[in-house]
Amino acid sequence: MYVLDGTSDRDRISDFWKLDLGSMTWSKVMEAGTIPHGRSGHTAVIFNDLMILFGGIGEITRESNEMYSYNF
Repeated sequence: MYVLDGTSDRDRISDFWKLDLGSMTWSKVMEAGTIPHGRSGHTAVIFNDLMILFGGIGEITRESNEMYSYNF
């Protein structure tokens, strides 16, 4: 299972983590290239070997139409 971005008490976090469901251990995914800014309310889907991230809110009242992809 992959978890991308999120929020802390006041800030949006730009983290990317993988949970191994067999061992129930978390590991941080090391990104390369352009890394999206922290956001919430985004959509992420898996298509073939890609995770595609679209949209979200980076700042209050600022919605994004950006799209990123991560090649597994």
